[in-house]
Amino acid sequence: MTHASYANETGERCAHNERLEFLGDAVLGLCVADELFRDHPDLGPGEMTRLRAAVVSGEALAQVGRDWDLGSELRLGQGEAANGGHERGSNIGRAVEAIFGVLYLNLGYEQTRSLIRRVFGPRISASVEESESLDAKTALQEKAQAEGMSPRYDVVARAGPDHAPRWVVRVEVGPMSARAEGSSKRLAERAAAQELLSTWPGED
Repeated sequence: MTHASYANETGERCAHNERLEFLGDAVLGLCVADELFRDHPDLGPGEMTRLRAAVVSGEALAQVGRDWDLGSELRLGQGEAANGGHERGSNIGRAVEAIFGVLYLNLGYEQTRSLIRRVFGPRISASVEESESLDAKTALQEKAQAEGMSPRYDVVARAGPDHAPRWVVRVEVGPMSARAEGSSKRLAERAAAQELLSTWPGED
């Protein structure tokens, strides 16, 4: 896993990751788009574009790389290493891209797509769920405003360990209320909004 700073600083005749990063970025984008297209036929092109960008964002790729401990595997120039390059999210995320570039060259599209599905499938599902929940919260806000009211969200409970918390949130709009739980406060709020929408007067 060779960063360009290592090759430039040492003067060694060695390939670095940048070309593989370019290829891996394209492969990741295609595979995630493929999954969104196949598994979520209700999504429009704008939604798929936004979700794909979120799933393969630099922050998301850096988290994948940290899960794999890629930072410790990077060969960096002394200057880059001294400035925290082994922990820098951009370096780690680009290393993930390079890995998928290598996998594509050696395994082909279908096997690489299968691996990307295993790694990013849960993130794709979570992003779609979050997007749908956001739509629910927005819809509730619009319905409440049409009635001259505003939703109020309150945290009822938080349980579980820090690495896997469960939040319970209650939402009120006038005399109506609902509660739901989620793995974050934001997701719990959105789930509560969806629950209240399902019981909104006049809704099927």
